[in-house]
Amino acid sequence: MDKVFELCAEHDIYIQLCLAAYGEFSDDINPGWAGNPYNSRNDGILDSQQEFFTSKLARDFFKNRLRYIAARWGYSRNLFAWEVFSEPDMVPGYTAAAVTEWHKDIFSYVKKYDKNKHPVSASFSDSEKGAAVWQLEEADFTQTHIYNLKDAAEELYNLSRIKTEKFNKPHIVSEFGTATAMEEMDEAKDEKGVQLHTAIWGGALSLSMGWPMIWWWDVYVDRYGLWDIYRPLSDFLRGVNWARGDYFLLRSEKAYYYDAENKPAGSVKIYPDDRQVKAKKNRFVITPAGDVINREYFIAYLYGKAQPDKKNDPVFVMTNRFPAKLIIGVSRVSGSCALAVEVNGERVFLADIDAKTLPDAAPEKGADIYSADCALSYTVDLHAGDNEVALINAGSGRIKLDYLEVTDFTDPLIAPAFLSGIQSEAAAYIWYKHKNYTWENTPADKVEGAYFDVPDLRPGRYVIEFFDTYTGEITGKKQAIKHEEDLRIDLPEFYTDGAIKIKEYK
Repeated sequence: MDKVFELCAEHDIYIQLCLAAYGEFSDDINPGWAGNPYNSRNDGILDSQQEFFTSKLARDFFKNRLRYIAARWGYSRNLFAWEVFSEPDMVPGYTAAAVTEWHKDIFSYVKKYDKNKHPVSASFSDSEKGAAVWQLEEADFTQTHIYNLKDAAEELYNLSRIKTEKFNKPHIVSEFGTATAMEEMDEAKDEKGVQLHTAIWGGALSLSMGWPMIWWWDVYVDRYGLWDIYRPLSDFLRGVNWARGDYFLLRSEKAYYYDAENKPAGSVKIYPDDRQVKAKKNRFVITPAGDVINREYFIAYLYGKAQPDKKNDPVFVMTNRFPAKLIIGVSRVSGSCALAVEVNGERVFLADIDAKTLPDAAPEKGADIYSADCALSYTVDLHAGDNEVALINAGSGRIKLDYLEVTDFTDPLIAPAFLSGIQSEAAAYIWYKHKNYTWENTPADKVEGAYFDVPDLRPGRYVIEFFDTYTGEITGKKQAIKHEEDLRIDLPEFYTDGAIKIKEYK
């Protein structure tokens, strides 16, 4: 560990030091409980894993360890923060009350003995379970662990925005990835590192306290030689005074075409949250601009009659300007299911799906049913006008949604561009991406003739620089005068992404 800190100091890298993790107490996923010295089978003091959070003696032992660690490495300027526990909600027997009380005490203890006052936090596999801990006065920032991402940039940007607003504390994505298992990463490929590239650009310009941290360094970043992906973003942000810049999120959320002639209405594609939980909200409004209100509550799983405690079928409310199609992607089926679609209270579609009949069917562990990964899609016609669309699993099993897409929906004047950025009254740092550019897809259609407006800059002369996000090169530079109206920025034509730096002329 001493050598790690030396290397970090040499290369200007900062460490979030994790002091304990669920694997040390797990019987199955990353199992370490069998060899854990706290385990009574190893002459330890705990008969069960959950006792780690309730036993006074176990807590005293852990505090002794923390005091040593704080004394040994708390000196380092390259220690960014203490993560006292990673994913305690994965420990068998987890109870929220015990874990919250434990963290409150441990946070206070670390703060007492860390004379350099590094921030403290904890992470959770399920963010909903972390809320009580992150709301503690002793917790300095919030975190997100998230996997199975389709469009990492938009999903991570929205998560950072939501958590920063909800807890009024800094936030960082401290784990993310395309998949949760190494064998799934082998299948995912993404040899060009598109997910990593889009995630760090979208995440860094979201008011997160750092860019998102990928989990798969070995089988992804190192295997495909993706280390250089970080350099252009680092160069782009060099010189930003984060502490004194008084930055806020870019107020522009859409880019527009100057001329909508021959431009089709855009599609809205929605990727759900991958957690197997009951959705806290099930009503989602798709606005005319293509935004989805309550999007963060859209859960991937449609539960059937066998799991009534989790069933909360989603309903999407929209006004369609044109006749459209609803495309439903399904990535996994468990048991016997029946996918039903109701539009304005009338059932218009029903598809029976039995996992046992699918090519990759296999018995599900711990259950008397079959499950199968798949790549199924179903299409439902939607008429122009007001539509309330309900997705229902009328069977007994479980359907995992991959995505929903509503075609021919948004105003043709709205360009298919995602914008993320931070700004102050005197500067703006902006990243733009084709909405269809993901690790699974490189768009064939070029965005050209589009613009967006930057509000809230004070009047004056500005220097505008355009960047290639893969090479870090400046591809264009110009000056503009900002009067009372918003500053208009013409986007270069693009297939993938790019970045723009706007600074007051001095």
